Amino acid sequence: MKSEEFASETPVPGWCKISASGISGPSLTGGQDLARRRYQRGALRREGQNWILRWREDVLNKSGAVVRVERRARVGTTKDLLTKALARRVADRMVEHVNEPNYMPGKVATVREFSETYRANVCPTFKPSTCESTRSLCRIYIEPVLGPYRLDQVKGEVPQLLVNDLRHRGLSRKTILNALSALASLLRVARDWNYMAAELDWQKLRLPVEELQKPQRYFTPDESQRIIDAAPEPWNICFAFMAYLGLRTGEAVGVAWEHMDLDAGVLRIRQSNWRGKLLTVKSKSSVRDLPLPQVLVEMLKDYRISLVLGDHVRVTLEYPQPRPCRNAWNPPRAIPNRSRIGCRMSRRT
Repeated sequence: MKSEEFASETPVPGWCKISASGISGPSLTGGQDLARRRYQRGALRREGQNWILRWREDVLNKSGAVVRVERRARVGTTKDLLTKALARRVADRMVEHVNEPNYMPGKVATVREFSETYRANVCPTFKPSTCESTRSLCRIYIEPVLGPYRLDQVKGEVPQLLVNDLRHRGLSRKTILNALSALASLLRVARDWNYMAAELDWQKLRLPVEELQKPQRYFTPDESQRIIDAAPEPWNICFAFMAYLGLRTGEAVGVAWEHMDLDAGVLRIRQSNWRGKLLTVKSKSSVRDLPLPQVLVEMLKDYRISLVLGDHVRVTLEYPQPRPCRNAWNPPRAIPNRSRIGCRMSRRT
């Protein structure tokens, strides 16, 4: 009786809507209705030695329509949660997100399904080298382990499954961190695109211990000079850039004539070459001006004279091979006992 009197005396604003499912109003942002229409705690029951919770969530199907789906999750064991009241406390935290005032239905996808979208639409926005490595991390490491899981399930112990799998494969800590960074980026993009996705919690991950650092391989000055002398033009200049100035392989291959002042003996690092594509350098600090030693100035002058007029746009010529520096690298001819050292090691002298 009191509730009827209260309802009759209390005016309802015109912008509110009263229905059988509850009271709703307009969104603060002028978009869709954000008010929650129902409050739920889920159905909690004991199944064997486990407490199981079932609840419903609003999701968007492929056509964009809102549908309600049933979720099911294990709350804990009867050994850890002795009474139903204790299990209910944990269960309430598991469904609190669907009772938030700003709860909105989101799209649902598995890690494998969204990874395909991520590789096709997001990776091409990265640098080519980053795009290739990120695609490989998703395809080789993330999808085989986490592919069947929904994006919103990648939390708790699920990301640890990826860490354990990569550790059992014998991969390094750095590779594991790279895979986790790719996973975190994938989940972040999914949330931005209105997918129901968890956030990777780095604090809950247990990573392998730091590995013992192996001594870095390097060439002695005499070995570097023998490699430069044995290399054909223009690769002798490329290897000289790396040995004398410490340039990265891409920076050495991407050096252009307009970035050199041979009279002043200055080389300006402004670009990099990755498999025939000119890109920006690795970081902002990599943009730098370096003094050219006299021996390198003489090598550049002699090489420039040997070129046909109008043909010396860049120091290094266009090569059809995908990795020209690797194909030109032939240290065994100059140093028989250093055949396993890669091209990029020549900058460590």
